[in-house]
Amino acid sequence: MSLLAKNPQLTMRSWFTAIIILFLFASLVGSERGISAREEAEDTHKRRLDPELSENGKTKANWDVKLLEVSTPVLVKTGIYVERIIDLSLPDASWVADFYIWFRWDNADINPGETFQIVDGEILKKELIKKNKTTTPSYGLYRVKARVTKFFDISRYPRDDHLLTINVEDTEHQIYELQYIPDEDSTEVSSRVKLQGYEVYNKKLVQKFHSYKTDRGEVHKSDVSQDTYSQLIYGIWIKRPGWGSYIKMFEGLFAAVAVAMLSFFIRTTTTNRISLGVGAFFAAVAATYVATKNIPNIGVLTLTDVITGVSMLMIFLVIWHTIIATRLFEVHQDEKMVHRFDMIGFIIFLTSFVIVNATMVINASI
Repeated sequence: MSLLAKNPQLTMRSWFTAIIILFLFASLVGSERGISAREEAEDTHKRRLDPELSENGKTKANWDVKLLEVSTPVLVKTGIYVERIIDLSLPDASWVADFYIWFRWDNADINPGETFQIVDGEILKKELIKKNKTTTPSYGLYRVKARVTKFFDISRYPRDDHLLTINVEDTEHQIYELQYIPDEDSTEVSSRVKLQGYEVYNKKLVQKFHSYKTDRGEVHKSDVSQDTYSQLIYGIWIKRPGWGSYIKMFEGLFAAVAVAMLSFFIRTTTTNRISLGVGAFFAAVAATYVATKNIPNIGVLTLTDVITGVSMLMIFLVIWHTIIATRLFEVHQDEKMVHRFDMIGFIIFLTSFVIVNATMVINASI
């Protein structure tokens, strides 16, 4: 005789224990993954804007210390004012900025406004607004529209945050000839800057030395074979504002889960009880497509994928609960026992689902 027929109480306890263990495991794994991804992003952002640190996976800055000690590089005070962020596209791995950039320097032999470039990007338009080389220091103001390549970390989407950087570097003069000095007091992001789905929450302007793996075939007086340039970096941190995008993205999926859980309140003798769960499962599949259609297909398991997976697993387990409840009633003909089984199941399923989602999302958010 089966355990279900011989000892229904043990069957129910074993089922609920398995559900609790399963969702507890999902909560721990999902939370740990979210914390790890968030801390890794924070470390990457810190390294990118710390002049003393090198980024993981990037060429470490390497220069001729002795040559730099005897050199007298032109110090160019430089600042940036971001007027607009015209476009930000996760699928295209890029964003477009419209900004002012200015230079102040004390050497008539150079013109940093004509020799700068945007590293990891391209200048779409550059317009000279104001120029003064007749007085000391010299001054040049430009308005620039640039497209910047940015490979967005979407592992915590839609609770993701990102660091957008404008990387300015001279194309002709290495650190022995020219170095940028950040004009932190005047650098800012316009209050008119708006991003769909994100908000700006921090900014920072720094100067770092940037080395290439090659000397590009030139003969230098430096003993170091790498070209090293002064790079001005303006970092703009963005994050998701509130929970609106999260709720909007998953409202269809959560509605499917809610519909499936209505089966706990339908009598076991009703023939359409299991069909309710099956219908909710297919609705969840459709909702999953809607939730993930805007995510770049780069083979990364995102927070969205985990939430949709947990939701579909939830509906699948509700269907299994319905099958067990139906079998219990067929064997024992005890409607009160089955009703108690359903009510306890509803509380455990609902509580577990809420806790798993809440812990994963909160731990992934900044």
